[in-house]
Amino acid sequence: NATGSPSANIAPNSGFENWTSGNADNWTVDTNIVDTQESTIVYSGSSSCNLTWTSQDQATCDYDADLVAINPSTTYYFAIRVYDNDNAGRITLKYTWYDSSQSVINTVWTNLYSSDGASWELLEDSSDSPSNAAYVSIGVRAYDYGTWDGDATVYIDEAYIDTVSVSEFFSDSFFLVILPSLFIGAV
Repeated sequence: NATGSPSANIAPNSGFENWTSGNADNWTVDTNIVDTQESTIVYSGSSSCNLTWTSQDQATCDYDADLVAINPSTTYYFAIRVYDNDNAGRITLKYTWYDSSQSVINTVWTNLYSSDGASWELLEDSSDSPSNAAYVSIGVRAYDYGTWDGDATVYIDEAYIDTVSVSEFFSDSFFLVILPSLFIGAV
């Protein structure tokens, strides 16, 4: 990246590896959505998050991470991996900016939606933080879509907040982590 220092994904419990009492740590479920630890359909690590919702009322189907501190007037990238193989619903990526008193400045609805298919896809967006922003939260909103049959399920993994894009992050990680290991013991 431009500063030469390694970047860091600051999304809390980004890989959905930590769970307490049946819920993902550092994430909050809304009224009509349930999160469940998933160990079969996983993008990376040992688990992902199964999200199931039972309402066509989108305002009660949000899933949000805890706030993380950020810098004002800085470009941030937001992303999440989604496995959506249920034609009754879809999700969109969203993020909310907060000021230093943790009051909402605004929520950005990305209009990036998951699409039906038996594979993982990446929803990614970027935005400059407002000049009065001190915190941000990443999340998703679940929607009924297609043939609503009373519920819908998607899987999410690898939430991401950083000052570099996902492709740059993994490119940097490759060079910082993988390549040095190739030269260990080489003389």
